[in-house]
Amino acid sequence: MIQRKDLRAKARMKVHLGVAQDYQGWIFWDPDLKQLFRSASVAFHRNHFLPKTAEQEDVREIKVETVFDTLLVTKIEAQDPLYATIQVLSTFCNGTPSTYQEAMEAKEVEEWRKACEDKLKSLEEMGAWTKVEKLAATPVLGTRWVFTLKTNPKGEVMRHKARLVVQGHRQIKGINIEETCALTPTFATLRSILAIASAFNGRVTTFDVTTAHLHREIDEDIYVQSPPGRTVNTDRVLKLNKVWYGLKQAGHWWWLHLKSILQDIGFRANEEDQSTYVYNHDGHTAILWIHVDDEVMATSDNEIWKKLRGGLAKRLKLKWDDTLSSIVGIEVLREGNKFHLKQSGLINKLISMSTNNFTADEPLPMANLELNAATQMDREYLSRIGMILYLAQAT
Repeated sequence: MIQRKDLRAKARMKVHLGVAQDYQGWIFWDPDLKQLFRSASVAFHRNHFLPKTAEQEDVREIKVETVFDTLLVTKIEAQDPLYATIQVLSTFCNGTPSTYQEAMEAKEVEEWRKACEDKLKSLEEMGAWTKVEKLAATPVLGTRWVFTLKTNPKGEVMRHKARLVVQGHRQIKGINIEETCALTPTFATLRSILAIASAFNGRVTTFDVTTAHLHREIDEDIYVQSPPGRTVNTDRVLKLNKVWYGLKQAGHWWWLHLKSILQDIGFRANEEDQSTYVYNHDGHTAILWIHVDDEVMATSDNEIWKKLRGGLAKRLKLKWDDTLSSIVGIEVLREGNKFHLKQSGLINKLISMSTNNFTADEPLPMANLELNAATQMDREYLSRIGMILYLAQAT
């Protein structure tokens, strides 16, 4: 944190904790003074670590209760759960193919081939592209297949999935990309919705939108190569008519499209969580929790549920789960007016990845740990951290 007074030291080293909701700046922890600070005048050192010879101290001396009391007052804004981390982990942990060539050489080649054919058929039926002549000055993005295994909360394979995505990392701002902002909900809101449904004995169901992004027409000129596995004609490319996964602005376009549909039906966005929508009409109430293309809807009665389900079905292609067996990888069990949430599948996967069974042989904090600013992250370590964060935030 930067200070400007007399000839004293110009800055103090502090630990960044988060963003202040009621203040334009950040929240920091001073390990020397054992206090929290807010400031907007900051210089971040992303590739520098504390000296490995840092003086060890007993962590029990830190006044934890003071920290949490201050956090409650300053309202540090929590980050949204990283559900995408779990989707990435499926490729890392389950041995799914990373390329089309690997899929065609895998033991389950027939399952992967069928998944690709089904996806291409769906894209063509929805008019996702138009074949056009390739112009010399036209930037063309590549495409690739992403393979995943659809599993239930217990980790059992339900089906093989193939998704054709655009290599959006090659997009250039101002040429084929502009706005990318897209909102996601919090698990705190989800738990609140389930608590309300439990208190009033409401009906709770889930649904996902089939090929969600493809429901929205594209309003920019974006060209891509033919999908891997298809006959390649170097003189022709595909001009996108619909939003594709992989485009940096795909989430933003889908969010705007779904927002427009919900507002037409009569939903209004919650002021605190813009990915949660509320519907009120003639004493009937519904709450909709939106996580990209996975949604949870709680209704006060069956009448309003049927009405809203019909309204959504006219505009989107949906798959409903009336049993509420799982939500974004979380196993849900309803017993009367009580909801039980658990992530046994993710916990078992995390344990199976561990090589030390989570035994802590080193003192905390690990002051003598030698850290280096590596250019390539340890993927397995980051994967475990992501899984632990998801466990902590979701249930």
